[in-house]
Amino acid sequence: ANELVEAHAGSAEAHYWHGAAHGMMAGRSNMFSAAGHARKVKAAFERALELDPRHVEALLGLMQFHLQAPGFMGGDEDVARQLVTRLEAIDAVSGHRGR
Repeated sequence: ANELVEAHAGSAEAHYWHGAAHGMMAGRSNMFSAAGHARKVKAAFERALELDPRHVEALLGLMQFHLQAPGFMGGDEDVARQLVTRLEAIDAVSGHRGR
């Protein structure tokens, strides 16, 4: 998976799917492995948004990360609220999904 992301480093979609895959692995891992996957989820979604600030699924994914991850793993409910505001500005339906 890392090779694919490197091959498509300029693709927001590739980074989004990389983060989504790590999110699935985090859900199936023990606490120690999950922490490593959580860092990769956050980084991948943030990179996707650097490449495409209007990537709705990456915004939703990062928002979910911030709601689900404990603070020591980087989760932050205030950031999640800010992401919902961004979603609402891009697409009202997606903003509603985020709420």
